[in-house]
Amino acid sequence: MNQQEAAPVSTAGKLITTKEAASLLRKHVKTLEKWRSEGKGPRWYQPEGEGGSVWYLEHEVIAYVRGGAA
Repeated sequence: MNQQEAAPVSTAGKLITTKEAASLLRKHVKTLEKWRSEGKGPRWYQPEGEGGSVWYLEHEVIAYVRGGAA
């Protein structure tokens, strides 16, 4: 399952980096990278397309931590 989104997300909430998301999840950055390749973890965005920066919405990461749907 590919969770990357091309749609603009900047108005949907606070964007955070993979490093910031990893900190909230108390996981290593490499774990999030693995999860993305496996279609796991909170929803992530790559608005610049493949090879671009990966972003997460803070509220979705927090929902994931709390066990809610991201």
